[in-house]
Amino acid sequence: MVADLAPLGNATANKTYGGHGIFCASVMSTLIDPTGVIRLRADDGTQTHVAEGGSSTHGRMPHWTSRVLDSELEFVARTSDALRVARETKG
Repeated sequence: MVADLAPLGNATANKTYGGHGIFCASVMSTLIDPTGVIRLRADDGTQTHVAEGGSSTHGRMPHWTSRVLDSELEFVARTSDALRVARETKG
């Protein structure tokens, strides 16, 4: 899955919050929780992409969730959106 994110730069997956966080340049944009739910960082603009599971928060971080993204291209596009949001909100 991380290899699919090569277009976004040097992506890594690290164990975090009981699942795996996906990081690009030390910024976490995506969390895959222990049950396999994909939690992507979101803002008002990206929450329009709500997939199965809907939008919610993890701690103070808004995100939208999905068990399945229809394609590798959709995964990369949604992760790119989440990375943009994560970078903008990082400070």
